[in-house]
Amino acid sequence: MTWSPLSITAPLGNAAALDSQSGGSIIKRLVHPWLHGVGEGSGHYRYLSFPNAASALAKTIGNEPAALGIAIAASNLTDFASDIAAFNAVFPVREFAALGRKAAALVDLETTKFNLPEAAEAIAQQTMDLSGLGAVADLRKAALMEQAQAEATAFASTSPLANLDLYQVQKTAADAAIAAALAAAKAQLSGGAGWRFYADADIANALLQNTPDHRYTLTAIMLFTGSVADLALLQEIVA
Repeated sequence: MTWSPLSITAPLGNAAALDSQSGGSIIKRLVHPWLHGVGEGSGHYRYLSFPNAASALAKTIGNEPAALGIAIAASNLTDFASDIAAFNAVFPVREFAALGRKAAALVDLETTKFNLPEAAEAIAQQTMDLSGLGAVADLRKAALMEQAQAEATAFASTSPLANLDLYQVQKTAADAAIAAALAAAKAQLSGGAGWRFYADADIANALLQNTPDHRYTLTAIMLFTGSVADLALLQEIVA
């Protein structure tokens, strides 16, 4: 299979199937315009066309049995950052997020570098969680430990039948929360932006086939390689 538009979709498997599919070991590679020896240009203003990005990856392929690629490509920094954000909103990848922040920062630099500094503003206000302070976080942790110990002591002094009734109520609530969690996680997987690639034979050559052209001057590709079985879940999600 060659490069095609990407669409994130939820996998069909149940909890047991997803657990068995998500434990494999795979290798990942990333190319992008700011990678030394791959991107072209100088300083922050570098570029990497889609065919050249695919070619750089093809040179690194060994005897891997299968590969799946995810690519974000655009002709300008604004669209590049926007497409990364659209992809990460439904399928977060921290390496893409870092590239998106860099692209957004360069866009901002282009639009503000000629602006004169403005007068200082008022003292900034920002909301925060009190537990964000280290000392308060440690205090809260110790308080929770003491509370847990008190609840354990109370549990030991309560009748076994009362404890069993309480356990059943809590188990019912926990079962409902767990069932809802899987449905919510699947619902998140819809949409995205970019390109996808999959091949389980002649990977290096397949990477170079049917790539979007050189008009895409900013390209980031993450390539996952491993066994067909280990990549099955990713292949289902990145359809």
